[in-house]
Formats: sequence, C-alpha cells, structure tokens
Amino acid sequence: HAKVMEGIGMFSFAFVGVPQVIVGVIYMIIVHRWVLLPKTTEKTGDQRATDHLLRCYEIVFRVMPKSPFIGTMLKDTGFQRIPGVEVLAIKRQGREIAFDGETKFEEGDNISFNGLASAIVRIRKMHGLVPEVDLSGGLSQWGRRRHRLHVEVVLGKHSPLVTGDAPVSFRRTVAAVGDSDIPTWPNSYDDARVIAAQRNSPPEAYLERGDEGRGPCLLLPGDCVLLEAFQSFVQEYSTRMDHFVIMAAVPDSKPPRMTTRKDITRMVASVLVVLVMIAVVVPQPPPITLLESALYAAITLVAMKCMKIREAWEAVDGRLLATIAAAFGLSAAMKASGAAALLAKGLVTISKPGGPIALLFSIYLISVLLSAVINNNAVVLLILPIASQAREALGDPNLSIVPFVMVIIYSASASFLTPIGFQTNLMVWRPGNYTFMDFTKLGWGLQILFMFIGTLGPYFIWA
Repeated sequence: HAKVMEGIGMFSFAFVGVPQVIVGVIYMIIVHRWVLLPKTTEKTGDQRATDHLLRCYEIVFRVMPKSPFIGTMLKDTGFQRIPGVEVLAIKRQGREIAFDGETKFEEGDNISFNGLASAIVRIRKMHGLVPEVDLSGGLSQWGRRRHRLHVEVVLGKHSPLVTGDAPVSFRRTVAAVGDSDIPTWPNSYDDARVIAAQRNSPPEAYLERGDEGRGPCLLLPGDCVLLEAFQSFVQEYSTRMDHFVIMAAVPDSKPPRMTTRKDITRMVASVLVVLVMIAVVVPQPPPITLLESALYAAITLVAMKCMKIREAWEAVDGRLLATIAAAFGLSAAMKASGAAALLAKGLVTISKPGGPIALLFSIYLISVLLSAVINNNAVVLLILPIASQAREALGDPNLSIVPFVMVIIYSASASFLTPIGFQTNLMVWRPGNYTFMDFTKLGWGLQILFMFIGTLGPYFIWA
C-alpha cells in the first residue's frame, strides 16, 4: 500500500478538494440566509433587572480609514452575535445619530459599546475598529504588545487612580468617549492604563470629591476598572491589597497586532514562511520531511516575534497526540484480532450489489459518523484496516487501494454535523455564538454534497 501511495503528491488532493471548496462556498452563500437566522441580544425582563449587577464597561471604538466596516450595515457586523455587549450610540462628525440594523457605518464614526470585558476584547480584535483610548496615546506607543493583556481590578482606597498622588508624568488622562463633555479617566501607572471603568458608588459620592484639578470625575474605592497592562504590572500588584482589592486577567486578551508597518511586515513574512514550508516538501522525493519543514517554519516565526515560545508550546495539544498514538495501537489490534476483517465482511455483504462505488459510499458514511465524535486522525487509523480488508474481499485484483485511502481522508476531515466534529468547528463555535443545531441544520446538506464529490471523485480518478 505504501508503494502504491508513493505517486500521491501534496497537491493530488486538490483534484477533489477544489471542487468541494467551490460547491461548498456556493452552498453556504445560497443556504445560510435561511438556516442561520441572525442571533439577537434582545434581553428578557429578568435580564434587564439584573443588568446593574454585571461588570459592564462603556467604551468607544472609531471606524478607521479603509476599515471593512465602512459601508457595512449594523446587522451584518456580527456585534449581535457577541454575548455580553450592546451598541449604545453612534456618533458621526460629533453628533449622535439615530440607528437601527440598517444603519451603514462611515469612516470616522464613533461607536459606543457597553459590554463585559471579554466582549470588549473580542471587538478590539476586529480589524478596522480602534478604541478612542488608543488614539489618545498611552501604552500603544510603547510597543511590546505581545507582552500586554487586559486586567479587571477592583480599586482599593490607596490606589493612585483614587488618590491622584502619582507623579504628573504618569497622570495622563484618557477620554472615555472622545467628547470634552464626557468624564475622563485618570492614568496613574507607568506600565498600565485605564481602558474603561464601571463606577459602583452613588453619583453624589463623586460630586462630593469635586474637580481638584484632575478631571471632572475621579474614581472611588470599590469601582471596577478595565486596565491594559504589562505582565510585570500584574506580577507586581496581584498580591498587594493597598492598590487593588481584586485583580483578574481577561483570558486571551492580548492587544491586536495588525495596524503598524511592522505588523504588516510580519503578516506578509508569516505567509511567505508558510509558502516556503509547503514548497520545500513538494518535490518528490522531498529534500526534508514535512515535520522538519514545519519545525523550521515554527522556529522562524518565533525568531520574527510573531509568537512567543510559550505560545508555540501551548499550541501543541498533548491530548490530541495521545489520542493519535492510542489509535495506532487500536488500529493494529483490530487488524491482528480479526475485528477489521469481520467488519469488512459485513460492509462487503451490504455493499456488494452496488459494487466498489457502493462500498466507497459505505466507508465514507461510517468515517463521517465516527469523526463526529472521534478525532479525524484517529478515524483514519481505525477505518484504514477495515477498508483494506473490504477491498480485498471484493476479489478484484485490479482495484487500487488509493481511492479507498482518499475517501477515508476526505470523509474523516469533513464532519459538518456537530461543532465537535473537527478542530475548526470548535474554533468558530463560541466566537460565532453558534448553537449546536446550527451545525446540524447547515451541515447535513453540505455533508451530502461532499459525500458525492468525495466518493465519486477518487473512484474515477484513481480506481
């Protein structure tokens, strides 16, 4: 089998993969508008009654030049799919405008959001939207964004954000909403800045403090503040009770790195590194293995500061590797014990009236169902000995093993029925605010189309 598969190159999968992509894109464009109904963040009466109990922050983002949001309607932005956030206002040329789902954004619009810290972080990672605080200076001009994160804190009574005792050079005030008549938040640390705040004391408590020359509205002990800070700041103040009563880092909250010239250079270089990694292993035989090429690419990306070494190690899924390793043993056991032959005999018995094509359809269907609950790599290892035995049981010596292997590869990596069927499904499940049934409703039609292309294609090309 290994000798037969030597003729299969890296781009041989494109003979079937490209048609699948074209058909899949057309299917999604046509069907999604009826299946994926817009998710709204409409609140129930009970939810509105408890809104004041949530740690929500008000923050303004500006629509930047060449932003993909320019000309996009509010209902198409995806904001409504982000849990824990709502659009409060839209200001255009300094004036607040009435808006609804049909409102189209223009360059320079200021969008005021009220949301949880996790929701604000997700919006900040959207290309073309920049917080007003970023345009006012602060940490953004210091670089080292890969070492920064967002932190939620509850202010203690001795925090400089409350007392205003920090050095003047560290007391940069940052506009909360970008208007002179809106209160400004003080910044009192050299390695952290205020992104937004939620004031928890009664309004009269802030008025009693007065102006004192530091802005019309200072912060008080017990207020919740969302900070952007360096790791060193978190390490220094996480155990100190005088400045912050509680401190909690927001998960996966590094600032986006896609606006400066250096960011663009790194993006282009990263794409080139991946292309080189692929080009090196295209020749047959390749000068180095795909594993070696991937390792060199990862080392290059770390050296270019596209990611940190710790992030590279964290990307290695130990449980996935253990699952694949265990699947090798299970696959060998099924073959040695005769279980694979028994299952193959049953497949042939069911599919024999339809010949090899019916058998390929059966293998595809079983692989898809298994990959809905088992890792796709493990499915390939489990089904391969069964398919091999089934091919031999057909009794046709001229029937190649290649179409069977290709069908298994395509089917094991094309599970669209559940969000747990494939890694990419999981990657978009929560960020897209999809439900479990969204995958099933949209996936069954796509699954049928892919099954016909992924079964008939390998048979007519390689059989």
